[in-house]
Amino acid sequence: MSEPPLEQCPDRYQDGGSCVHNRILELAPGDNTVVWKYTWYDQYSSHHIPHDADRLENGGTAIVDMGNQRAFVVNQSGTVTWQWNANESLDAGSAFQREFGGPDQQGPESDWTHVNDIDRLENGNFQLSIRNFDAIVEVAPETNEVVDVIGEPGNHSVLYRQHNPHRIEHAGTALVADSTNNRVVELDVETGDVLWSYYGGENGTEHLAWPRDADRLPNGNTLITDSRNFRVLEVSPSGEVVWEFSQKNRRGILYEADRLNVSATTDPDRLRAAFEGRPEEPDGVPSARSFPDHTPEEGWFTWVLYEGSSWVGYAFPWMGLAESVVLVVGILAGLCFVADYGLRRLRDAKRFPWGNG
Repeated sequence: MSEPPLEQCPDRYQDGGSCVHNRILELAPGDNTVVWKYTWYDQYSSHHIPHDADRLENGGTAIVDMGNQRAFVVNQSGTVTWQWNANESLDAGSAFQREFGGPDQQGPESDWTHVNDIDRLENGNFQLSIRNFDAIVEVAPETNEVVDVIGEPGNHSVLYRQHNPHRIEHAGTALVADSTNNRVVELDVETGDVLWSYYGGENGTEHLAWPRDADRLPNGNTLITDSRNFRVLEVSPSGEVVWEFSQKNRRGILYEADRLNVSATTDPDRLRAAFEGRPEEPDGVPSARSFPDHTPEEGWFTWVLYEGSSWVGYAFPWMGLAESVVLVVGILAGLCFVADYGLRRLRDAKRFPWGNG
């Protein structure tokens, strides 16, 4: 995404005073040459970005477009061959809203759905992560109907502003970066039951802070992008961290990570083979149905502490975890003091009403 000078924007965006040029690029491994692209213009830079793009087996590219609340497929020549729009399926009065609920749209340019991921399922349907609805939906492209839903809009105990769900279809589960709950969960697609979860914080490890990607690996481990801790980690089914890559020294907020079948190399042919030979989210991987029970519970105080320190670290990146925790604890203590003082004043007012003029 780029913000071109206003005079380069299409006429329909001139009155708004700005536009953005969104681009989906396919790059050649090795030299990063652009070998294919699809572009379009939009009004604003905030929440108007293409959040995910996947190459399909037929050569088309599936894209999610947050700014226009849509998912679509474009072929190699640049023709849109399929499109789904949330305005027609999730808006007030829709069958979805009547059954499941969801937030109201505040305007045509609002960040209403924040659709952030698309995957083609084995049955030909598309799985979409609708972040602001706290839900993952399955859409049948023939009818554009929502045929299945994981999560409950507004019920944050199930999912809360999730990212990058990995559907393990042979097991009927979905591995999800449950971002604002600061955890990774694997859910039974039919029942919504939690089969496996990882919060971190065990054996001296850091708690997760706004994870935004989780992939199950063929060896049964889970690869997690822990955005506000500036790291990628691999954890075993029992929750042991077996590998970690950190960008804390650069405060680099990582979004997504995939494991490639290639050792460190700069050879373009080997790099190309690694990308072409491995799907982004492989299906033939172990699910939590074969794991020993590992579903730790998080107390409310721990959740508040790490959620608060996570936001502080994001807003003030020069602050480490220790400083963030101290600040959050200080804020909580201050709020408790103010609440206690207010309650005492109310009690005194009831006992001595004549003393308050």
